[in-house]
Amino acid sequence: MLNDVTVFNICEYLSAKGDKDLGEDELRQLLSEFFCDKNSDVERFLKEQSIELLRKINR
Repeated sequence: MLNDVTVFNICEYLSAKGDKDLGEDELRQLLSEFFCDKNSDVERFLKEQSIELLRKINR
């Protein structure tokens, strides 16, 4: 079984200022394309809660 994997740093996307390739909109787009067949809770967390959690942690 071969899987395509992409790794990126969510914090870099949220902290990017003035970079047209990074930012919250781009991060949300990337996360919307993520799926996890084995654990729907992981998928739901990334798509619905991860950004807000990082904001709380980084205050």
